Amino acid sequence: MTRRERVALAAVLAAAFLVRLLLILSLRGQPYFDTPVVDSAAYDKWGWEIATRSFWGDRAFYQDPLYPYGLGLFYKLFGRDFLWVRIVQALIGTAGLWMLFEAVRRFLDYPTAMVALVLGALYKTFVFYDAALLKEFLGVVAVEAALLAWSLDKAWKWAAFGAALGVGALVRANLLALVLLTALLLLIQKQRKSAGLVLAGALACIAPVTIRNAVVAHDFVLTTSQFGPNLYTGNNPENTTGRYRPPSFLEAGGPEFEEIGFRKEAERLQGRPLRASEVDAFWRGRALEYIAANPGTFVGVTFRRLLMLTNTFEVPDNYNIPFMARFSWVLRAPLFTFGLFVAPLAAAGMLLGWPERRRF
Repeated sequence: MTRRERVALAAVLAAAFLVRLLLILSLRGQPYFDTPVVDSAAYDKWGWEIATRSFWGDRAFYQDPLYPYGLGLFYKLFGRDFLWVRIVQALIGTAGLWMLFEAVRRFLDYPTAMVALVLGALYKTFVFYDAALLKEFLGVVAVEAALLAWSLDKAWKWAAFGAALGVGALVRANLLALVLLTALLLLIQKQRKSAGLVLAGALACIAPVTIRNAVVAHDFVLTTSQFGPNLYTGNNPENTTGRYRPPSFLEAGGPEFEEIGFRKEAERLQGRPLRASEVDAFWRGRALEYIAANPGTFVGVTFRRLLMLTNTFEVPDNYNIPFMARFSWVLRAPLFTFGLFVAPLAAAGMLLGWPERRRF
C-alpha cells in the first residue's frame, strides 16, 4: 500500500472506533447499560463467578464459554466495569474490521477492500453488538480472522483458518459446521492435506474445552451441551412459527432456566439422573424424531426462517435495536442496514464475482 492508502485506512478504522465509542457514551446512564438482561445477565454472572469464586466450574459447559471467560479475566484484572468492557469490545471489533479489510485487499484490491471496510465500520448491527454485553461480536471477529487466514499465501493458512473457526466455535458452536463444510469441500477438490489442516487447527483450539469438560464433569462434551435443547426448541409440536418459543415445560426462556428445565424434563421422561451429554442426546433425538414425523412442517418452518433471515428487519435477540435507538442518537443516525445496503450489495457481489470464483 502507498502512504496515502495507509493514511486512509487508519482514518476509516479510527472513525469506526469513534462511532462505537460515541454509541457507548450515549448509552451510558440509560436503561440496560448497567443492568444486563437475559443472556447479558447470564454472561455477567458467570464472568463474576470465574473472577471471584471458581475458575474451572463444576459441570460441563452448557453455554459457549469464551465470552464469559473473557469477562471473567477482565473482571479479575480491572473490576466489574461495564464502560471499559464495552470500550475493549469496540477495540476488538475495530481490529476485526482491519482483518476484513486485509482479507478483501488480498483477495481483490484496495478500493474494494475500502468499500467493505466502510460498510463494516458503519453497519448498524456491527456497531451495536460491538458495544453490547453479548458474545455475537466475537463470532464476527472469528469469521473475519478466518477470512484473513484464507487470503494468505502460506503453507499453514488452512491450519490458521481452522484455528480461527475453532476459537469462534467457543463463541458460537455452529461455526463447527463451517469447519466441517470447508474440510469437505477441500476433500472434494482432492486437497486432503489442506482439509486435515483445517480440522487439526480447529480441534487444537477446541480440545482444551473438551478436556476440561471431561475432567470436571467426567463426561464427553465437545464444547457445550446445548445443541440438543436448541434443536428441540426450534423443532417441536409447540413451535410451528419458526420464531423462538420456549417449550411449555420451561419456567422461562432465560439461560438459567433452560439448562435446568431441559435436564429436569429429560430426567422425568427417562426416569433416572442424566449426564449433560445424555440430556443433549435426548433432546437431539426428540427433535430429529419430530422432524422425521413432520417433514412438511419442517420444510415450511425452515422456509419461513429463511424469509425472516433475508428480511429487511433483523430479528432481535435480547436487545431490539430500533427500541434501543430511543436511548442513543447514534442508533438513530442513518447508518447502513441489512435490507437497504448490506444484503443488496452482498447479492450483487456474489453475482458479479461468480466468474472469478476460481481465484478463491
